Amino acid sequence: MKQASTLTTFLFVLPFFSFAQDADSEESTSEQNIDISAPAQEVVITPLANMEKKQRHAIAVDFGAQGVGLDYGYSLNRHFAVHLGYMMLPVSIEDYAYDFQGTKTQMDINVKFSHMALKFDYYPFSWSGFKLMAGVAYFIDNEADVNIRLDESIYFGDDGDGDGFGDFEFTPDEIGNIDVGVDWDAFNPYFGFGFGRAVPDGFMDFGMDMGMFYMGSPNVTVDATKMLEDTAQEEEQLQSNFTDYKWLPQLNFRISFRL
Repeated sequence: MKQASTLTTFLFVLPFFSFAQDADSEESTSEQNIDISAPAQEVVITPLANMEKKQRHAIAVDFGAQGVGLDYGYSLNRHFAVHLGYMMLPVSIEDYAYDFQGTKTQMDINVKFSHMALKFDYYPFSWSGFKLMAGVAYFIDNEADVNIRLDESIYFGDDGDGDGFGDFEFTPDEIGNIDVGVDWDAFNPYFGFGFGRAVPDGFMDFGMDMGMFYMGSPNVTVDATKMLEDTAQEEEQLQSNFTDYKWLPQLNFRISFRL
């Protein structure tokens, strides 16, 4: 009877020992899993950090009122970005016909604009591409030149034959030409706004910038030859007429690619 009681007690206690051993085994296995997984977490975090750094860079193709160019952008965070770009606008028009108060003239127009600009973007809303912009540009070329000459002879006097031509004929070569040049300062601040991030959220994005360069009053020169030499005296008046042309507008479109 005593042996039966002892056997019954042993059978009753045995499951608790088994449960305790299983719990110790699970705890040991859990500790081993934590130790093993710790290095794995470091391996995963490092590539993600590198990926985030790579997504901060972008390159863009720009085209607009100031010509065409390239732009490099760097995103500091969701609210600030900086980009450095170069644009150029070479325009050359020869023998452009213009009727000036009934007198036929020809003009050669040459415009050279090229600049490098460092701009800063501020995004008021982290979820939006709307931005406010400010920066400074160095204009490598910022000049325009117009050469004006007559396209036909001029007649003075009346010989009375009724043909509409006078007694004295002056050819375009005899009369001469007028050359007007305009240029601005090299360093100029920029203010504007736009849509589209410097570094797109996806692989590619489209953007638009609109703003103005403060150029200051331009420098105007007037050169005239032959019979038109006295026209050069109007340089001071022409300089005064250009005093208010201090702002250079810019409308720029871009296609950006994340690196």
